[in-house]
Amino acid sequence: MCENAKGKVFGHPLTRDHKPDIPEEKKRIESSGGQVVFDGFYNHRVFKKGATYPGLNMSRAMGDTIGHKEAGISCEPDVKSMELKKRSDGVEFKALVLCSDGVWEFISDDMAADMISKIKKPNGKIDPVKAAERICQESWDKWMEDTGNEISDDITCLIQVLGQS
Repeated sequence: MCENAKGKVFGHPLTRDHKPDIPEEKKRIESSGGQVVFDGFYNHRVFKKGATYPGLNMSRAMGDTIGHKEAGISCEPDVKSMELKKRSDGVEFKALVLCSDGVWEFISDDMAADMISKIKKPNGKIDPVKAAERICQESWDKWMEDTGNEISDDITCLIQVLGQS
């Protein structure tokens, strides 16, 4: 979550989603024995070539042993390093937000930043616990609306407020 010199908050993505249809991810998967198939609904999924498993709609995951060994799923992260200090254009990083794909499916970076900025403790400082709960609840509500109350994905949110004592 960032804030500019005029007090406007916005999201600033530091990573990208690991989707199997991204060309370099698809190439890595296919060179490791997997295949990427569109599921006919919303997602491209990773399968072992010629098999009907694991069927993940992401190209990287921790702990999926079969996906790692047989379908080209990787647990290797993308790594990006940057200083989170006030920039020369007045933009200041106010919080780091780490969410699972089930949150980002329906909540944009800017929506998350807006929610976080509005949830304050009595002393006026951001309340990261209540903000994370609000983001998760909003994501859950959107999943239920979209799927007729049948399906939700992993919904996890962690917030680290920066520069606030």
